[in-house]
Amino acid sequence: MGDGRSQHVMPESMMTRQAGRLGGIASPDLDALALPLPQDLPRTEEQGAEAGLMR
Repeated sequence: MGDGRSQHVMPESMMTRQAGRLGGIASPDLDALALPLPQDLPRTEEQGAEAGLMR
C-alpha cells in the first residue's frame, strides 16, 4: 500500500493546475474557484513522477 504519499500528490497537482488555469482569468467567480475541470487532472505519468514512483 505504501505510505500514502501518492494519495496527496493528485489533489495537490489538481490544485496547482487549476490555479494555473485560473491565473489567466481577471475575476474568476466562485464556481470557477470551487469546480475543478477535467484538464486540472494530472496525467498518469505526472502523478507517478511527482510521487517519486517513476525514474
